[in-house]
Amino acid sequence: MSKLASRLHQAIAAVAPVETVAVGDPRDGTSWVVSYAGATPEQIAAGDAALLAFLKDEAKGWVDADAERVRLRYVTPGTGQAMTYQEKAAQAGAVLDLGEEAANALTEVERVAQFPVLASSVGIEADTLYAAAELVMSRQEAWASLGGVIERTRLAGKKAVGEAVGVTGVHAAYGAIAWPT
Repeated sequence: MSKLASRLHQAIAAVAPVETVAVGDPRDGTSWVVSYAGATPEQIAAGDAALLAFLKDEAKGWVDADAERVRLRYVTPGTGQAMTYQEKAAQAGAVLDLGEEAANALTEVERVAQFPVLASSVGIEADTLYAAAELVMSRQEAWASLGGVIERTRLAGKKAVGEAVGVTGVHAAYGAIAWPT
């Protein structure tokens, strides 16, 4: 029995006598099935409610994982890389505030001292510090727009899963999520 099936079995066994549990996945069209052993109608209803609550929690986790997979199509993974993106954007904002003439008048030593992360782009991604700042801010704006679409899709998907009625409803809600491409 898989870890997931074992966890589901335990959740249902707390409220009803369970004979077998089959864990499905709406991503491949398989269903979730529970067989009860000598359970009363009330126990079956409680077991079905436990199954639905468990499935909703799992499906919400799948939505979060899917959102991350979509994000990773556009950004480099890793906490350190995310911190680098944030710092580079902050430095780019400061350079833009400084102005093109002043920013480009900085010596290499001054650039590296004042804007170490952004200065790493000069000569690789852009010819000047100011051009690097413009490039970073352009990418930041594009990411903010796309990131907003991904976040809205994630939140709407989790809401739909949470409001779904029955196992089939959870499968349908999860399957209806349309991620940006």
